[in-house]
Amino acid sequence: MSLDPYVPYAWQDIGRDGTLGIPASRSKRINILGFMNSTGDTLAAFEQEGSVNSDVVIDIMDAFCESLERPAVVVLDNASIHRSKAVAAKMEEWDRRGMTLYFLYTYSPELNLIEILWRKIKYEWIPISAYESISNLKATLRNIIDSFGPNEYRIHSSN
Repeated sequence: MSLDPYVPYAWQDIGRDGTLGIPASRSKRINILGFMNSTGDTLAAFEQEGSVNSDVVIDIMDAFCESLERPAVVVLDNASIHRSKAVAAKMEEWDRRGMTLYFLYTYSPELNLIEILWRKIKYEWIPISAYESISNLKATLRNIIDSFGPNEYRIHSSN
């Protein structure tokens, strides 16, 4: 998520000023890497300000692997940071530790449940006011992630 809000279109009354009071800033970005169970009701999320590369992915995968209480399959898209040589070199170790990576077919985000979550967060759940500052955006994202589950923010696998 960046401070550039997603506003695909808007309606306004004739004669009204059509500007929104959101400061333009392209310098800050927050990346969220997450793990969600197959039913879409449990989320483990890791926040990263700035760019994400294979080293960041490996660190987060290591942390997630460390937290496992039973074997798990992690479904990934084919992003270059997921398919790097460095990640490939860790796959055998993670498999021994109970975490197996499964790569989706290319260009099939609809098969990845967490992609539905990211889409809902970005396009439905973040209010325009969250984009006023990086601290507002972080707080909003943290609230959504912390409130994710059966009560407030949730997705259904049929989405």
